[in-house]
Amino acid sequence: MLSIGGVLAILNSYYDFLERLIPAGLFEPNIQGIWLSEYSYPVSNGSLKFIGTTEYFRNKKYNFVGEAVLNVESAGSSLSVQYYVDGAGVWQADSKTIHISLSDMESSLKSVSFDGEALSADAVEPFFDSNNPIREITIPSGTSEEQKIIDISEDMMTIEKYDPAGNVLKVEMIKQTRRFQR
Repeated sequence: MLSIGGVLAILNSYYDFLERLIPAGLFEPNIQGIWLSEYSYPVSNGSLKFIGTTEYFRNKKYNFVGEAVLNVESAGSSLSVQYYVDGAGVWQADSKTIHISLSDMESSLKSVSFDGEALSADAVEPFFDSNNPIREITIPSGTSEEQKIIDISEDMMTIEKYDPAGNVLKVEMIKQTRRFQR
């Protein structure tokens, strides 16, 4: 006689087998729509934080609209640089992962503060020439990422992905009715 554990193991194997045979998309979770997320990770002497919405379209393309904040501390001083960020790419998903590939990304300087004192972006623009790495955030076109789906419901999704150093990030995403507003 088969135990409950044995039946579950057989069903799980059967599901995995079917998932490989049936065309992609049948076991795809319903991620279409607009999702708000906010996450950060450490960078040299500070952190980089992203907040914005990712809109997943039926045609397997996505758009990101949001902001990024680079915070750096050194020698007792702090620098905070905020950017507007827009990105676009393609996506596909199965029951366990979302795969995204960035096609295009643009960022522009929003604001800068030094030791808590706001400086206008126009005032600091001359100091950020094209050779300065903090003038804008750049991610190469074609950069791909695999995001593990931890949990998904109609209005929330939890994923795990990796920061540039290879550390796991858990990201909570909340379904929205409109895109990120600047």
